[in-house]
Amino acid sequence: QMCIRDRPKSILQKVTRYNLNKILEIRNNNFNYLKKILDKKIKIISNNKCYPLNLTIFLKQKEKKKLLKVLNNYRIFPTTLWPLPNELSFKKFKDSHLLSRGLVSLPIDHRYTKKDIAFIAFIIHKALKHE
Repeated sequence: QMCIRDRPKSILQKVTRYNLNKILEIRNNNFNYLKKILDKKIKIISNNKCYPLNLTIFLKQKEKKKLLKVLNNYRIFPTTLWPLPNELSFKKFKDSHLLSRGLVSLPIDHRYTKKDIAFIAFIIHKALKHE
């Protein structure tokens, strides 16, 4: 078994050039900042227990569709959690459908600055008329 010091130097440099503690700190700060500046009417689902990549909110289906359209126009692409195939019965899988229709996971990872997070919140408030 090859240990890390036996790896080619170019690979080792790529892996170790990132400051993991800084990355986790930025993700933590982005999560807390977005949570703080989002309108209180927006239901936040996720907790910050393990340095998340996203902050998940729950919206009505119409609000979600409208928000996704506006965010995509600004090249902001939230993650869609649990997309369900149309073949699944709403009656049989009601809770799954409700979650799929309402959950939006907003990007907050370390690539985003505080200014980026503020812009995402502004777009959300504008799209949902929570200015």
